[in-house]
Order: sequence, then C-alpha cells, then structure tokens
Amino acid sequence: MTDNSIAQPTNIPAPRRGWDNQIDLEDAKQRCIKNASLYRKTEEGLRLLWNTAQDFFDWGVTPESAANIICEYGSPKVSRTAVIDIVYRAYASKSDKGNVPGRNSRAPLPEPLPDDDESDDWMEGSDESTELIIARGFKMNRKTNVAPDTYANAEYAVLKADLKPAWNELKQNYEFRTESLPWPDDFGRVLDDKVMRLTRKYMHEQYKAAAYTPDIHHLGEVIKTLAYQNKFNPIIEYLDGLKWDGVARVDGLFSNYFECDDSEYTRAVSRCFMVGAVRRQRRPGCKFDTMPVLKGPQGYYKSTALRVLFGDEWFSDADLGNLRDKDAAMKLRGIWLQEFAEIGSLTRADADTLKAFLSRAVDRQRDPYDRMLSEVPRRSVCAATVNESGYLKDATGGRRFWPLELRTAIDVSKLARDRDQLWAEASVLEERREPLTLPESLWSVAAELQKNETADNPWEDTIADFLEQRERDHVRYNSNFDLSEDEDDDEPPPPDRVHADDLMNALDIPKAQRSTGQAQRLRTTMESMGWEHRRQVKIFGQNRAGFVKSTQG
Repeated sequence: MTDNSIAQPTNIPAPRRGWDNQIDLEDAKQRCIKNASLYRKTEEGLRLLWNTAQDFFDWGVTPESAANIICEYGSPKVSRTAVIDIVYRAYASKSDKGNVPGRNSRAPLPEPLPDDDESDDWMEGSDESTELIIARGFKMNRKTNVAPDTYANAEYAVLKADLKPAWNELKQNYEFRTESLPWPDDFGRVLDDKVMRLTRKYMHEQYKAAAYTPDIHHLGEVIKTLAYQNKFNPIIEYLDGLKWDGVARVDGLFSNYFECDDSEYTRAVSRCFMVGAVRRQRRPGCKFDTMPVLKGPQGYYKSTALRVLFGDEWFSDADLGNLRDKDAAMKLRGIWLQEFAEIGSLTRADADTLKAFLSRAVDRQRDPYDRMLSEVPRRSVCAATVNESGYLKDATGGRRFWPLELRTAIDVSKLARDRDQLWAEASVLEERREPLTLPESLWSVAAELQKNETADNPWEDTIADFLEQRERDHVRYNSNFDLSEDEDDDEPPPPDRVHADDLMNALDIPKAQRSTGQAQRLRTTMESMGWEHRRQVKIFGQNRAGFVKSTQG
C-alpha cells in the first residue's frame, strides 16, 4: 500500500515481508494527526518525527508509506524531502544491519528545502535546518566506513562543533562567537589563516572516529556561508542595550561637553552629528556627507574627547593615505568615527579630494582573494580637528564642514560619565527619523562661519580692484558722456559682465602659462565674490567664457 503522491527516490528498498499487512494504517494516521502541532516545533518536532518513524518500523509500515503518512497527516514544518531522509535514517538505525534493504543503492537525497511560504528561512540561519543537519550526522562511505570530505560533511562538523560562525557587518570579517574557543584565546576569534588551520586541526581531532579530515576549501566555504546567516553589528548591539533616562543631552553635546558657545547653530550641529552617527549603523550608506570641525589650541583634548565619545575600539585618527585609493575606504572597516587631524595643512587639491571622499556613501571594493567586486555601504562618520583658523580653502565648498570653536579645554571625565546616555538619546532620536541636515533658517549662519574660516585668497583683492575700476569707468562714462564735446571717448565694458581672459590679464598670467587648474581657481574665486560662470558672455559683440554678476541676494 504505497501512496505515490510524493516524489520517490530512485531504487526504493523492497518492502520487508509483512510490512503494511500486519497493522491497520489508520492507527498510524491517527498518531500523526495527534502530534501534528508538535511536529511543527523545532527541536522537539524533529525528535518526535524520528521517534514516530522508528515506531512505524516496529509496526511494520514501509518507509515510503511512513513518509507519506507523516507528510499528509502530521503537517511537519520541514520539507517532504527532509521527512523522507529522516524516515530512512530512523529505519536504518532500527534494522539489524544498520540499514534499510536497498538503502545503499538509493541515490543520494537532496538537502532539505524550506516550505514555499518560508523560502528565505535558510538565509536566516533557521533552527530547523541546523537541527536536521545535526540529526543527520556524517554522510558515510559504506564501503570504507569513512566520512568523505564533502560540503555536507563539513557543514555537519562545523554545526556540531557549535563554533557559532558569524559575519561582523562593521568589520566586514568572519568571527566565531562561541563562548569558549577550543584553542588558546590569544589566537583570537577572527577567521584568518592561523585560525582556519586551528579549526581544521580541531575538526580532525574531534571526528577521528569517522576518519573525517576536512579540506580547507570546504571548511572555509561552510564557515563563511553559515556566518552570513548570522550577521551582527557590535555597535547596534551596544545601542540596543542602552536605555535612555529621558534627560535631554544630545543638543548640548558641543556646548556642554566640548566647551563651544551655546547657540541654536551649535545645538543643531550636535543633534545632526549624533543622529547621523546612529543612522549610519542602522541604515548603512545613508547620505551624510558633512562633519564638525573642532578648532582650539593644542592641549584642549579635542581628539581625546572624540575617542571617549565613540569608544577606543571604534575610533581612528590614522592617516588614510591617498583618499582616491580603494585602500582608504577599506581602512574605515570597524570604525565608527574617523578623525581628520589638522585639515588646515591640506592643499586645495587635497581639500577637494576630501570633500569627494565625504560624499561617497557606498564603496566598491574587492577583498584579497575574492573574485568579484562588492558594494560596501559606509557605516562611519567623520570629524576634523584644527588648531587655527583658515582651514577652508574656498568658501563655496565649505558646506560639508560645520565650524565649531572651543572656549576652553574639554572636561573628558564629564563626557565619559554621560557617554551611554548621549548615545541612548541619539538612538531614540534616530528612531523618530530626525533629519541629518541643518534647518534652512541656519544655512546663512553656517555660511558666515564657513566664510570666516576660509583662507585668504590673494586673487580676490586683485580681481576686486579690477572690477571696481570697471565700475568707476562706467559711472564716469555715463555721467560725462557728451557727443558734442568728445566723440572719440570709447565706451567702457559693462560692469556686470566680464570675460575670463580679461581677469587673467588683470592677474598678470600670460596666455602660455594659463592652465585648467588656474581656470578652476578663477571660477571658484569669482563665485565666492558673487559672480556666476557662463560659457558664453557677450561683450561688444564678442562671445567668450566669462562671468556675470549674480542677481541673487
């Protein structure tokens, strides 16, 4: 009495004499109906499935009938393929020879699959899969009685060892999160070459009875795959473990703890910065391309305070090297705050590179030995420290920097005392979807502070004098113009338009020495003075690149 409603593996073992003829299969059905709710539980359900299958063996039910009855009336949570595998293994454990007749010739069954309505469970590290694999044991070579080096056996070995491999989203590495490591602690938990060799040696010693020695390739692939199913972020774990006491502190971060002036601007910068730091963990790659710049004399504990706020483990002031290089972004792994010290020493080109680096929310990287590129969203935020003013190279590109000036040295102990509560409140504010940008009412305040921190540009004075002289010439011409007196007086150029070549002449830069870099510097200078660049500016019938005076503000 075989139900053909489920797919049968090849070479089904022949029924034992008397099977399915000695009992009423209705009893088996009632047994499954009674235990249906229990079968859907994880560990208990799999164990009960195993026991039920062994009872069916004793009752004389064929393995294929047992699998059909369990699937139809027990409604287990695991797939039908998994049920068939459990039944055959349970029958093999009960038979005198350790296997079911015909089992050796049966083609290997596929790995258990999740139910259709939970097709993503395997990526969530479901307990059903883990328990089933452990219950399955090694897949042995029946002729040699050796567990061959296969992916399935490596998976069983790692799960059975309970090393708990996990993927650290912050550091972008693999770690073992078991409480007690089987090797000395000084070798660490991070999966590197040393730890991989120790893991392989441990597996070999643990499973000598099965003569199992895993290959590095299968072992590494299993560890990494299982790790991806158990992702974690230590900063999120830290934030989730905090409870805010309801006292508002975040808005006063830079005024109360970093000793800056208390103002609406300072309070807004404090909130944006703290909420941005939390959001970069919860929503990696979110747009947050601004950073506070702390200005104060050496010895004011600017860097120390940042380190205390973000934690020594998650803070870095290391030189990232060439910010255009992919290695710069890779150095941010494991970092919550990257400090840029003394940005005032940057050249104009370096400052432009820094702004471009801050603007990137996702980095395309390829780890050593990997074959494909990966897109890694940014989880870090940045801050800068300077000793003196003039650290911005041009006012037009300063919007990414929030200038802050310290009045006195920072009391680091007060910051350390309230650190957890600052982050607890920031976490609550982030959950409320607080914005990461300054309110529009403070844009002019920020612009003025940025302008005050902009280094002097010697071109501005020369150009300003040149434009003022054109203005005076135009006023004089309009006020004194009289055709009867002087018909040869040439009309001066309009004061609200100017060609770039005329400005270069005013700066005494010969045509042969003019470069793209100088053209860009000229454009930046003119824009900072309230002029707009145009590719075509018509003056006395000639169209050339130049500038027109802005009509705004």
